[in-house]
Amino acid sequence: ATSKLKDYKEQNIDEALTKNAEREQLQVELNMARKEYEALTSNVQSIEMKYATLLEGIKNEREAFKNKINGRIAETFNNHSERLLILKGENTKKESELSTRRDETLNELAAETTAKQIEFNELKSEEKIVKGTRFHDHEIRQLESELSELNGVTLKNRSERAIKNNMILTLQKEWESVENRIKTSMSNAVSKITAETMKKREEIKEIESKLNAQADAFYGYLDKNVKDWHLTIGKVCNEEILFRTDLSPEYRAELAGSLYGIQLNLDSVSIHSKTIEEYQNEKNIRLTAIRDLEESINQLQVSNNEEKMNIADKYGRNIGELKEDVKVLTYSIDLAEKREKKLQADLEEWKSKAGIEVEDSLKQIKQKQNLVEEELAVLQKRKHTILTEFNQQFEELRKFYEERLKDVKERQEKEIKNLEEERNNILKDFDDKEIKLEKEKETSFSGKGVDNNQIKEIDKRIKNLQSSLR
Repeated sequence: ATSKLKDYKEQNIDEALTKNAEREQLQVELNMARKEYEALTSNVQSIEMKYATLLEGIKNEREAFKNKINGRIAETFNNHSERLLILKGENTKKESELSTRRDETLNELAAETTAKQIEFNELKSEEKIVKGTRFHDHEIRQLESELSELNGVTLKNRSERAIKNNMILTLQKEWESVENRIKTSMSNAVSKITAETMKKREEIKEIESKLNAQADAFYGYLDKNVKDWHLTIGKVCNEEILFRTDLSPEYRAELAGSLYGIQLNLDSVSIHSKTIEEYQNEKNIRLTAIRDLEESINQLQVSNNEEKMNIADKYGRNIGELKEDVKVLTYSIDLAEKREKKLQADLEEWKSKAGIEVEDSLKQIKQKQNLVEEELAVLQKRKHTILTEFNQQFEELRKFYEERLKDVKERQEKEIKNLEEERNNILKDFDDKEIKLEKEKETSFSGKGVDNNQIKEIDKRIKNLQSSLR
């Protein structure tokens, strides 16, 4: 039960029941009001019936007229509504056709613009490709490769030449050092031999001076006057005394076996004095020694020259070979430099040629881009013009539609206004007739002693109840 009550509440059952109860109450009140009205008009039933019939006829005529005039108004309204729909349909059709023409025109223009934009983008891509492309790449790469190889060979040759030049300098320094050493050795040996020779010559000179001075010296005196003096006084007198010329010697026979009166045993004493033949022999020995020394100098010079020649041959040959290598390397480097200059000139020429071609290509592409941009600008201008023209046509169509719409509405309002005026006038005539009949009925009722005010009040209440029950 609770669930059903809840469902009833949800379905507004309470409100329906309340309204039904109110309607039943209104119906009861209406029935009571009618009975009361009948009771008051029971004496004038015939009069009531007469005027009720007349009033009902007027009422029916009014309703018929109202239905007719309302039908005409509705027909007028419907006709104009139909005209409005037709007008709207025509306008919509024209707008659609105009939109279709506009869209077709814009689509054609868009297709043309898209094609030009694609062409422009292709030119941009071509421009990028040209900028990233090196014309005559094969020739340039070939020259660059050859230059790279040539530079590598030249670098190697220069390095090798520098090494060989350093080797030449090293060998020259070594050669100079060896020659200086040989020269120094030779100089030292010659100096030593020369000193020895000079010493021998001095000794010869001294011997010759002794030999030249011996006749007048103490030696010559002894040699002439004292027999075997070498075995006696010659053992105790040195050469300095023997070869003096200022001693003034005198021979004394009684002292011949003694030295200043002193007897000496000289058997174990070596002889220091020399004979002329011994001096001459010593001179000859020294002369021979000098010749040997001079010969040794010649031999040293020959040996020195041979060593120098051998050293010169050794170092000269090596240095000569290295210089020849340097000469060959220098020649190769010179040729490579000349070749490099030529290749570099060719490379610059090809690069210049490639650069010119790139510039020419970019210039042509730029010209095409400018042309396409101008065409795109023209297309954009055309689009703007087309949109302006179509917008103008749409605006003219809208104004034409609004003018026709306004005209139709004005005609509709005018016709409906005329019909409403006609309806109001005729309804006023019906109202006047009702008022006239009501007054005649009231007069008749008053003549029969009926309270018209009470009847009016009850009639008014009946009408209100009837209105509430509708």
